[in-house]
Amino acid sequence: MQILSKFFSDIIKSVSSSGVQFAIMMVTTPLMTRLYNPAAYSAFGVVHSIAIAVIGVGLLSLPNVYPQERDTAKRAALVQAMSIMLLVLVVLSAVAAVVMAAFNIFDFGFATLALLPLLVATFGIRQIMVSVATECGDFNSLSLGQIVEPATARSGAVAFGILSGGHPAFILFSVAVGHLATAFTVAKMTLKEQLHQWRSLLDIHINPLRVLRQYMDFVVFNTASQQSQMLAMLAIQLLMVAFFSNDMGGQYILAISILNMPVSLVALATAPVLYRHFIEVAETNPRQLTQDVSRATGVYLLVGFVVMCPLFFFGEEIFQFIFGPVWGPAGHIAGILSISYVGSFALIGVSSVFRIARRLKLQFYLELFTAILMVAVAWLHFGSLDIYAAVLDLSIIWTARNVMMLVACIAVTRFPADDVSRVT
Repeated sequence: MQILSKFFSDIIKSVSSSGVQFAIMMVTTPLMTRLYNPAAYSAFGVVHSIAIAVIGVGLLSLPNVYPQERDTAKRAALVQAMSIMLLVLVVLSAVAAVVMAAFNIFDFGFATLALLPLLVATFGIRQIMVSVATECGDFNSLSLGQIVEPATARSGAVAFGILSGGHPAFILFSVAVGHLATAFTVAKMTLKEQLHQWRSLLDIHINPLRVLRQYMDFVVFNTASQQSQMLAMLAIQLLMVAFFSNDMGGQYILAISILNMPVSLVALATAPVLYRHFIEVAETNPRQLTQDVSRATGVYLLVGFVVMCPLFFFGEEIFQFIFGPVWGPAGHIAGILSISYVGSFALIGVSSVFRIARRLKLQFYLELFTAILMVAVAWLHFGSLDIYAAVLDLSIIWTARNVMMLVACIAVTRFPADDVSRVT
C-alpha cells in the first residue's frame, strides 16, 4: 500500500507541475505567434529538431539505460560515458553548423545555425540529469524542472521578441537557457539528497568503450527504434518547407507544438513515474505487468480522446482566435492530426515496456517500417498534393502506427526479461 500511495503521489506531482507548464505555454504562445512570423517558427523548429535528434542518436539511449541499472559502478561508467559523448557531439555540431552556414544548406542565417552546438550541449546536460533523477525516484525535482523550463524559455523568447523584432535565434537561445535552468534545478535537488552516491560515481574510472560494448545490443536497437520516428518527423518538416513553403513549414511546426502541449501535460509528465513503476512490477510481480500496462493504456486513450476532440472539430477557429488570423492553416493541420495524437498519448506513456521486457528488436522493426513508410509517402506524393491532403496521409499512417505499437506494448509484457543488457 505504501508503494502504491507513493506511485499515485508521484503521478499527482508530475501532472500538477505539467498543468503549470501547460498554463505557462498557453499564456506565452499567443504572444510569441504575434512576435514571430511563420518563417521564424520554421527556422526554430528545424534547428531545434536537429539538436534533439543529435542528442537522441549521439547518446545512444544511455540515459534510458541508467534508471534500470542497479549496480553503482556501472552507473558511474554510464555517467562518464555520456559526458564524454556529449562533449564530442558538441564539437561535431559546431563543425556542422559552420558547414551548413557556409554552403547555405538552410536559408536561416548564420546567427540561427550558430546556436546548434549550444542547444546540443544544454539539451544533453538536461537529459543526463533527468535520467539520474529518475533513477533516484526524485520526482520532486523533476516536477519543479517541468515548471522552470517553460517559465525561463518562454519568458526569454517573449522578451527577446519584443526587443529584437522576432529573430528565430532568440527563441533558440531562450530554449537553451531553459534547458540549463532545468538541469540546474534537477541537479541541485538530486545532489542534495544523493551527494554520497555522486561522489562514489565520480571517483570510479571505467573505459566508456567497455560500457558501450556491454550494452551494445540495447543501445543500438533502443536508439534506432526511438530515433527513427524522430528523424522521420525532422524529414517531414524539411519536406514541408521544400514542397510547400517556409511559411507553411512554420504553420506545421506550430500545429505540432500545440498538439504536443496536452501530450506533455499528461503522457510525458507521467511516463517517468510509470517507467519506474513498471520496472518495480517487472522485478517483484511480473504477472501484474500486463494488467498495469493495459489499464494505463486505456486511461491514456480516454484522456487523449477528450482533449483532442475540440481541435478535431474547431481547430482552425481556435487557432485564429488564440494565435491570430495568420495562423488559421496551423489550426486546420492540427485538426487533421488530432486523431493520430490520441494514440500518441498512450504510446508515449507505456512504450517503456519495450525496454523493460527487452523487446527492442521488435520495437526497432516496427518503428523503422512506419518511419520509412511515412517519409516515402511524403517524398513521393507531397509534390502532387496540397498541404491538407498531405497532412491527412500522414495522419492515417501515424494512427495505424500507434495502434500497432500499442498492441505490441501489451503483448511484450507477458514475457519480461531479467538482464538489462540482453535484447531479443
